[in-house]
Amino acid sequence: MTIPIVNPLHRPWLLAALLCLAMPLTACAGQESTAPAPAMLESESRPGIRSVLDEIYVADKPDRFEQIDASDRVLHHFPLGTPRETIEKDFSHIASALIVESTADTLIVRDNRGQAMRDPDARSVVMTFHFDQNSKLQSVEALHLKSQ
Repeated sequence: MTIPIVNPLHRPWLLAALLCLAMPLTACAGQESTAPAPAMLESESRPGIRSVLDEIYVADKPDRFEQIDASDRVLHHFPLGTPRETIEKDFSHIASALIVESTADTLIVRDNRGQAMRDPDARSVVMTFHFDQNSKLQSVEALHLKSQ
């Protein structure tokens, strides 16, 4: 009889159960976890970046392949002239945000809420930031779309 090998990353509920079991054990052993909790990560970001994303998700819901322009809301939080480092730092503290592309003059960030095929309301905000030669924000394009 062979025992199947289960990868906990493919089963989120199993990963959560293992983490719940492991946390008290490390506390009893006198070891502290070195990984910061997601809530701590998000609280370190500038106040408002999470609320801006929440506002975008609440404002309108894209239907099917519709794409809703959310550039004005993002520009309200990141005015033109904002240094690139500030933008990268703000998004690095948000667990749901992923820097998809980073070149000298462009930064593309995708924030996901839910997973397509698993969540009927899975949506994303894709933000493209363009910078000048001094790494200052020159323009923003932000689209709110339904994940397919």
